[in-house]
Amino acid sequence: MNNSIPKEDNIFQNGEFIQKVCEKVGRNWKELGRYLGVDEDDLDAIEEDEKRVVKRANEVIKKWKQKNENPTIDELCKALRKIPRIDIIQYVETLAENFQKQVNNPVQMSIQETSCHGADGIPKKEQAIEKYIFKFNPCGICVIISNNSFDNMKERNGTKVDLQRLDETFSMLNFEVIKEEDKTRDEMYQIIEKCGNKKDIDCFVCCILSHGSLEAVYGIDGGILTFKKMRSAIKNNPSNLLKEKPKIFFIQACQGDKYAEVYSESDSHPNRDNLSYLPKDADFYFSVATTPDNVALRHTVNGSPYIQTLCSLLIKNVSMPLLDILTKLNDEMRRQCGYLKEKPNERVVNISNTVFNTLNKSVYFEMKN
Repeated sequence: MNNSIPKEDNIFQNGEFIQKVCEKVGRNWKELGRYLGVDEDDLDAIEEDEKRVVKRANEVIKKWKQKNENPTIDELCKALRKIPRIDIIQYVETLAENFQKQVNNPVQMSIQETSCHGADGIPKKEQAIEKYIFKFNPCGICVIISNNSFDNMKERNGTKVDLQRLDETFSMLNFEVIKEEDKTRDEMYQIIEKCGNKKDIDCFVCCILSHGSLEAVYGIDGGILTFKKMRSAIKNNPSNLLKEKPKIFFIQACQGDKYAEVYSESDSHPNRDNLSYLPKDADFYFSVATTPDNVALRHTVNGSPYIQTLCSLLIKNVSMPLLDILTKLNDEMRRQCGYLKEKPNERVVNISNTVFNTLNKSVYFEMKN
């Protein structure tokens, strides 16, 4: 049998490659299907017809290929990033690099040789993902910024419930919790800049509860603070005290103005390896309550599904790596329904979204002793 690796534009004709990807996707097959644009009816049919998750993932790839005459690795990686399954992305991108090398200098090589053998042909073990080491007590700082009363926007009723739940959760996870309420854009930036550049901490967590737009949140003055600006508040500090340490953001805010995604209220604007080469953007993670262009669900009494479910899973699954917990978060959130006030029979659901991930190790939180 010829197991030679095809060119990148033919990679999806290689059954061995597809099988290995599907084995890694596993129980995330349905989320992958959604982000690849497979119809919900097709996903339901696959779930009913196939019992094994790997086979379901295979069927998802087939459906995607049927709808897309020219499937690309970039499209697959974008979908994997949204699940999020960064581990598979690294695998796929490594293969893609090898495919390009073969185009320039054709060589017969197998997928097994590419992924599991060294240059000398001797099989090598897959390197385990390292984890960030937490040695300080408390392990880090968790800043919670909750904006409720705005100059020219509706109040965010229910946000105090989320604020309290986050406070309790991250206190239990051995963080020093700092709570800030009703801040302008500049004040939010200054808080992140100050708290995100302290010594003697192993991790920085920032939770922002506010109105928002795509990859940004609003201050109570209506000023826009972008996710990029939040990262700059930390990475551009000369002291660089959080270099190689995880900087994690949880954002409860709308990412657009599509009011079809309303619960009882929404959080959108109501009026519209070598350390010397370590990138400054390394070790950041942004998790957002909703996908691009959509509003984030929030109950005026019970708080938001995103924050409440996140806090519950962080405590219940404290021994799991953070990215696995966030995968469970999406699975839990899609089971929780809201209803439009004007269309009480229409069900609406949010799933969270990874906007930016440059973590290069696993994050494990620990309960306070």
